Amino acid sequence: MTSRAWFAVIAGQQTGPYSDDQIQDLIKQGRVVRDTMVWCEGMSNWCKATEVQGLVPSSHMPPPIPPPPLGFIQSPTSQNCLATTANVGPLVGRTLLVAICQFLIIPIPWVATDFYKWFVERLQLPRGERLAFIGKPEDMWHVFMLAALCGYAGFIPIPFLPLLLTPLTACLGLLIVRWFVSNLTADGRALPLRFAGAYWPYVGWTALGMVSFYTIVGWAWVYAAFMRWMCRNVEGTNTKIVFTGTGIEYLWRTVVFGLSAAVIIPIPWTYHWYVKWFLSRLSLENR
Repeated sequence: MTSRAWFAVIAGQQTGPYSDDQIQDLIKQGRVVRDTMVWCEGMSNWCKATEVQGLVPSSHMPPPIPPPPLGFIQSPTSQNCLATTANVGPLVGRTLLVAICQFLIIPIPWVATDFYKWFVERLQLPRGERLAFIGKPEDMWHVFMLAALCGYAGFIPIPFLPLLLTPLTACLGLLIVRWFVSNLTADGRALPLRFAGAYWPYVGWTALGMVSFYTIVGWAWVYAAFMRWMCRNVEGTNTKIVFTGTGIEYLWRTVVFGLSAAVIIPIPWTYHWYVKWFLSRLSLENR
């Protein structure tokens, strides 16, 4: 077989990438068995190891079973954007709880993970696939707590301290993004997703985003471009995520939300409106 990068679902967790030699070693060790779900580039869906020609000895091959559909939708139409079924009250309440626990530091890993699970389960994909998030807080508790601690930098009277901490905060943010993407499932099946964005570009975008706030309005275009870069680096399926929002859309909606915050009462509804707009600009398209 040509050298390929393999992924496998072992003990309920997506693992990899493995080379051909490494996947063969896992087969010999019994960690990858005939019913283990595997995937590599060039395959349209995950399938059982015994259904991949040449991967395991033919003597262990069972009758072929059609692989279950897996992955994001591949519709090229314009009706391929995300949406949410989250109601205003729960969305605002859970967001406030995350914000409060961010300051308390200790509970943030569990509260943030619970929010991810709740929110992902309420995402609507165009063809009805059910997404879920299976990440565990104990895997990332130290990252979440350190990131929350860095949030206090703005309260310390040291000039440009938040900017000086950018390499650290970017590293923590990147770890959380990679963890989040790799723990998404669809219809109960692990997705072979990974975030391929490198560390230094992520640091650059984070620093540029912080500096852009001094331009008053330029940040909106920076964050729109940052989101496009983030989406381009979500890999692993034959469907790509595209962010179609523009800087001007970011800007005027943020201004409206900011004005509603000054009045206080409309905040829940404008926040819900803002989240729905953001999701509607995440489009799923063929690569």
